[in-house]
Amino acid sequence: MQNTNIKHLLKSISKTQIGFEKEYSRSGMNFNLFSITKIERKEVDTHSAILAELLDPYGSHYQGTMFLELLFNSIEYLKNIDLDFSSAKVKKEKSFDEGRIDIIIEFSDFIVIIENKIDAADQKLQLKRYDNIAKKINKKYIIIYLTKYGTAATKDSCENINYEIMSYEKDILKWIENSIKEMSLIPQIREILVQYLNLIKKITGVNLTINETEEIVNDIKNNMIAAKAICSNYKKAQIELINDFFTEIHNIFQDKLVFSDQLSNKSKEHFILDENNKINKTLITNWIEKNGNKKIWEVKHLLLQLPTSNPNIIECFTIMLATDWLHYGFVNLIKNDEGKFDFAENKDIYKNNNYEGFEQRDWAFGMFYSKSREFRRIDDDVLKLISKPDSFIEEIKDFF
Repeated sequence: MQNTNIKHLLKSISKTQIGFEKEYSRSGMNFNLFSITKIERKEVDTHSAILAELLDPYGSHYQGTMFLELLFNSIEYLKNIDLDFSSAKVKKEKSFDEGRIDIIIEFSDFIVIIENKIDAADQKLQLKRYDNIAKKINKKYIIIYLTKYGTAATKDSCENINYEIMSYEKDILKWIENSIKEMSLIPQIREILVQYLNLIKKITGVNLTINETEEIVNDIKNNMIAAKAICSNYKKAQIELINDFFTEIHNIFQDKLVFSDQLSNKSKEHFILDENNKINKTLITNWIEKNGNKKIWEVKHLLLQLPTSNPNIIECFTIMLATDWLHYGFVNLIKNDEGKFDFAENKDIYKNNNYEGFEQRDWAFGMFYSKSREFRRIDDDVLKLISKPDSFIEEIKDFF
């Protein structure tokens, strides 16, 4: 009986979602320039740039202090600060001796510092350095830590300084919605804001309409026991889905695999295969259960060897499970004095490679080039990739 109820609930919600997906297709809601041009997660060039431009009274929107005031009046810890908005000077990526600030708003007698985090990890003493910068400017100030979901900064970053939290999920979303209302008679700006609003909903997972939410809530309300059973097994389903994804790629590219006995002990720490060269399901389970622990050893590669004529270098296509992300791209392994392979840390190793379209990343265990998809909050794009990986597998085959 329980299984029947669960299947009924899943079928009902699936039917609801399919109906709304058709509506999205007809309305053009899924057409988003930020997503099409693959700049939806760029902190500096997309999000900081848009926020700073809107907040700037002298921005190209020609709306003066309107957007600035809308934000400040919607945030509890900002609305009661007595400010001369016309005196505001907004700078993006402003450099100081102690570091570079994402967004700084300087009023005649007050400073607002915004540290903008989409996916990047905190730097050591980052907010502490910003606090030192603000003190040297010698005005009253507030430091705002802006993240997707309003998470707190790490202790290593803030070191007992005072700062406020802001989120894209609630605060920026509400601000942009209010801004859209104000731009009802200026379609050029309104439509750009609508596109940005949809982008925020996508990267935060707030992508259900009010009507869709109500229908799904009603389905759940009428099947609470089944919904509880689904919730209690959700993480287990995630583990199985991710394990199946890696296992399928492992089995298809069996003859291309880099094996654990080829790697140094240090490199094995970042390897997703066990000593028998099978997908290590325990690592996947730990990754899900720890919910995004930021430790570097959480990074795990599945390595596929590309053709090479140099016996001291293995060029690999990698599929990598990181803290919150699935990365895929290229990494080189270098033979050490003991005949084992380490992840390459020397940039010169990559100078003759053409990895166009893949972003260079330089982490503690070595350098690699990748594209990335967010795994922790599984959105529709990632779900399609890992549950039906056929097109992704064909993309991999092109590199061989």
